Amino acid sequence: MKEALFYKRLKDKKIGCELCPHRCILEDGSVGRCGVRQNIGGTLMTKNYGMISALNMDPIEKKPFYHFYPGEEVLSIGSIGCNMNCAYCQNYEIAKEFKGIRAKEYTYEDILRNFKGFGVAFTYNEPTVWYEFMLDVAKLAKCCSKKTMMITNGFIEREPLLELTPYIDGFSVDLKGFTEEVYSELGGTLEGVKNTLKVITGRNKHLEIEFLLVPKLNDDRETFIEMVKWVRDELGSNIVLHINGYYPSYKLKTPATEKKLLLEFHEVAKKYLNYVYIGNAGIDLDTVCSCGNLLVQRDGWNVEMLGLGEDGRCKKCGEKVVETGGSYEKKGGVCKG
Repeated sequence: MKEALFYKRLKDKKIGCELCPHRCILEDGSVGRCGVRQNIGGTLMTKNYGMISALNMDPIEKKPFYHFYPGEEVLSIGSIGCNMNCAYCQNYEIAKEFKGIRAKEYTYEDILRNFKGFGVAFTYNEPTVWYEFMLDVAKLAKCCSKKTMMITNGFIEREPLLELTPYIDGFSVDLKGFTEEVYSELGGTLEGVKNTLKVITGRNKHLEIEFLLVPKLNDDRETFIEMVKWVRDELGSNIVLHINGYYPSYKLKTPATEKKLLLEFHEVAKKYLNYVYIGNAGIDLDTVCSCGNLLVQRDGWNVEMLGLGEDGRCKKCGEKVVETGGSYEKKGGVCKG
């Protein structure tokens, strides 16, 4: 355990956690809604500091990032805990239930010293509730010239997000719907996630948005149009959107998203955003510049750069489309911390 960041001490050994918009008020001994931040004698402690439940080398496209250093492999690490409660959670064993999970303890130096790779991705469970360890690893990663990525539900307060953003290069944020009713059902707030998206783009960080299309939950077309219009107007028309297919998991047994519906929503989104992809459906879409030039061709996890320059610009029209090359220099070898 380690003392947590972002909390305040209240009367009678109570604590107010200030990491995410839930702002849990915790009695001595009680645990927050995330399941991993506990009041112990009037001090907020993180129960999952350094605890890793999953660790793998993955193609960066699997995160998914399509416009952030395509073709690279990243070290993906995750812990336990989550501050939302999605009925369709695909990683519920580590996010919510912790049953049969044998998390191994690492120091943050272990992560960077013992594993090669282009960068580190914080994923699998919700990285926000792993904040302290993520921040320590990300700081060291920057010293080792490695890229850092956060795959998140975006449900985090502004102050901790602002402290984190200098050390995270790319964000993949799950925008789960576009009504407060949907977010209430999933244990969060739409306004909180919208604020996160604005902060990320305001700090000029790379952002890609995931939208899991769940039948009978967030499949209203008019609401979806409102969402993509908001993304265009508030964040920019070049923000990458991944429309992903849902399949039954955890507590939700609704039939999987039909490919036809994914294609329909893809066509809608393309009217407002320049770069829209379909995931979890066996449909691999290439990256094509707005001028029509094929930039990146994908076949599963195999990626081929065709019309893309080393600086991430289209070779035909010069538009900056993808983060790659440029000032980033591959160091190789093992980071010594």
